[in-house]
Amino acid sequence: DQAVLMGRVTHALTNAPIANALIQVSGEVSGSAQTGPDGRYEIAFSHGGSITASASVTGFVTATGTGSLVLG
Repeated sequence: DQAVLMGRVTHALTNAPIANALIQVSGEVSGSAQTGPDGRYEIAFSHGGSITASASVTGFVTATGTGSLVLG
């Protein structure tokens, strides 16, 4: 089993995808990924736990959130 964090980074006003945003995860597990041309990302972990995740890209405010990853 794996715990997977996936999502899509978009512009808050236009909903346009944001490519090349850096997604960073820290906490009980850590990892990072970069969004593709469609703004999507996926990071797989071998175990779950409490995390803080952030999305950052030049020209935009960094978005940060907390949560829990569970094996599924």
